[in-house]
Amino acid sequence: MPLAAGDKPGAYEVLAALGAGGMVLIRRLLAKSRDERYPSMAEVRADLGRLSTTSVTAAADDGIPLIGREQEFAELKRALEEALVFSEILLLACCFQEMHELLLQRRKTANMSA
Repeated sequence: MPLAAGDKPGAYEVLAALGAGGMVLIRRLLAKSRDERYPSMAEVRADLGRLSTTSVTAAADDGIPLIGREQEFAELKRALEEALVFSEILLLACCFQEMHELLLQRRKTANMSA
């Protein structure tokens, strides 16, 4: 169901706007194994940048004219930007969880040595 003007997208709409590339990025962010996750924030940002430019460029350069569809294109770009913000929030939540786990491990180690 399309969103009415001014409505905030829910999780489903945001995930749908991410597309396949965005879903791969999220899976890699949430990977259980450290080896499967991004080794640095620089790589995450690079992938986010590639994802946004690839999606918008592909939509603009596919040879289909946007005559009379400028509003739809603008809405698509807005949805992509919101999806990228959601991705960054999700990334921060994952980093917070990992830091929390590290703190718990340090406390456990400190209690065992005391």
